[in-house]
Amino acid sequence: MRRLLATDPESGGTAKQVVCHRNATDPESGGTAKQVVCHRNSTDPESGGTAKQVVCHRNSVLGRGGATACWGIIALLSVAVAQTAAAQSIPPGQSVPPDPYALRAGAWDRSVQLEKEGKVEQARDLMLRAWGPTPEGYEVTVRLAWLSLQLGDSEQAINWYQRARALPGAGPESTQGLASAYAQRGFAHLEEPDRASARENFRAALALEADHADARRGLELAGPESRVDPELWFAFLRQSVPQNSWQGAAVFAHLPWQLDDAWKLRLAYRYIAADVPSEPPPPAMARPGRPPQSGGSTLTHQNELYAGARYGSRWVDVEALGLAVFPAEEEAVLGAGYQLRAGGRFGVLFEGASMDRESGWNHQVMPGLYYWPSDSVGLASGIRYTSDAVGNDTSGWAGVSLLNDRTEFHLRGHLGTERWAFSISQPSILTIDPESTAGGEATLMLPLSRTWQLGIQADVEKLRQDDKSGVYVGAGLGLRWSPSLERGSQQ
Repeated sequence: MRRLLATDPESGGTAKQVVCHRNATDPESGGTAKQVVCHRNSTDPESGGTAKQVVCHRNSVLGRGGATACWGIIALLSVAVAQTAAAQSIPPGQSVPPDPYALRAGAWDRSVQLEKEGKVEQARDLMLRAWGPTPEGYEVTVRLAWLSLQLGDSEQAINWYQRARALPGAGPESTQGLASAYAQRGFAHLEEPDRASARENFRAALALEADHADARRGLELAGPESRVDPELWFAFLRQSVPQNSWQGAAVFAHLPWQLDDAWKLRLAYRYIAADVPSEPPPPAMARPGRPPQSGGSTLTHQNELYAGARYGSRWVDVEALGLAVFPAEEEAVLGAGYQLRAGGRFGVLFEGASMDRESGWNHQVMPGLYYWPSDSVGLASGIRYTSDAVGNDTSGWAGVSLLNDRTEFHLRGHLGTERWAFSISQPSILTIDPESTAGGEATLMLPLSRTWQLGIQADVEKLRQDDKSGVYVGAGLGLRWSPSLERGSQQ
């Protein structure tokens, strides 16, 4: 006889017991009986309590049919006893693990409903609780991959789509989904920016689906490892200041060469031809009988050269640029410009230049901050400090860039005194004698084709010279050719 967790029935206590008698003698019939007596949660019957008991006799008056049914009941009770013992073996404070088979009942439909309600993460969690991270079925695996793709979890999406493609019954949606997951991860790398990894993922997507639009666009945005993006500009210039007015034209050629994802070389040249009015001869030199001469004009020429190198990474860009300016009425001006950027979407800028002029050194430093709230909008602001033979002056500047696919708009303005203002983005110097007290420049780039852009530029400056005011204006048109117009380099 075996007892489990029994208490004394005569004391009226609760008992959980199993009592087994084998080859016992039936006292009433005098025969032999095989019986099992099972008590669960029984109390002393003699004390008026309730007892749940099953008695099974084999080869007795119950017969074989009754004995078989009774043994079935005993089997069920044995399972219940085992479950009770297992529950009692779980440490305090821990719940019984859910049965995954019970969770799967209706889990698919509830997951679909959660997805329709916009609760995609909850929909995926429900599928994971019901089927686990490595389901054996194709449909469940593809659904887990799809929900991960919607959540932007490209790593998990790729893992599940790859697993789904290897399962029996795999359909084309697993291949299409895997291509989309690769493209999604490519754009994530492009944001860092890690162009090499981005290209690898975009190419993996195109290997699966040659016409995948997002992957093709991403590969264009990443650009090739090495490329040359030349541009050529023509501009009309005019300066209007009393006793110092002129007009002319300029040609600007810019050759940026991207060696790889980190290094870039630049070479630029600008030529300016200006028609400068000449002063009339003094009255004493006028011939008798002839009207006074009004004076003529002189065509002057200026050449500018720029050459430099740039190293760029995810968090830091450093560029150094040498410059040489050959004015018409001044000795050659030699100098250098530089720029440092540190940060990601938000960071600091530090730009400057030093030039050796006849009148002395001209030093400029331009610290500032920049912020890209999105891929399409960039903001920047700072100050420019100028120190030269004339004096020390400070101006404030601010700029904004708007990008939309292959269309770009850049606007930058300043307020405050500047002299020979230097810009490194499109290397140039505003080589005019008067001081600029306020002004701005706007540039619009429009796509003509997949590789050509048309540029329109306007520049207006308010001038001051010897307590006299004037204005400087410039208007230009340009063409840029690029084998892969990409947004990231503009940032």
